[in-house]
Amino acid sequence: MRRAQGIELADRAEQLGADVAVVEPIRALLAQSADRRDRLTEARARLFSMIPGFVLSRRWVPVVTVTLLCTSGLATAIGLAQLLTGGIDVQTDRATVLLDPLGAADAIRLIGASITFTLVVVGLAGRRRRGAVWTMEMIRIGALVVTALNALVDFAAEGFGALVSVAIGLAAVAVLTHQINLRTT
Repeated sequence: MRRAQGIELADRAEQLGADVAVVEPIRALLAQSADRRDRLTEARARLFSMIPGFVLSRRWVPVVTVTLLCTSGLATAIGLAQLLTGGIDVQTDRATVLLDPLGAADAIRLIGASITFTLVVVGLAGRRRRGAVWTMEMIRIGALVVTALNALVDFAAEGFGALVSVAIGLAAVAVLTHQINLRTT
């Protein structure tokens, strides 16, 4: 199995314009090597086949996109309100609105949300011109940014309670990566 993968890679390299003088010795070395089972690839294929079909559906892409757009937009608006007002404390008979001043953790969240919001909007705006794969790559980068920065802040503030938000972010990245791989291979 590994040898077959190596031969496929050598063929692909040659098709993409690699120097034949470099590819042929590699192909000869692969031809002489013994073919061995690749347990990691087999386990990956077995685990992948166990994932239910609805999880791998392309219907998740709009759900992930809208969720990222709305949550990052809301987080950006709240962060900007904290930054511009220095905090709000309004009390009425029916409700209390309390918005703390912008702290270091809130500033990191504001930066992550702003970057994510910008990437998602740019990805959606460029969909017609650049295609669906480019759009999903931009949205995936946004999901990675917000997951990484929020994980940093959440782990500092909440410890392992942050695993839920990290899991949700990584699930969004996995959905987008799977759809990108389907469209590029």
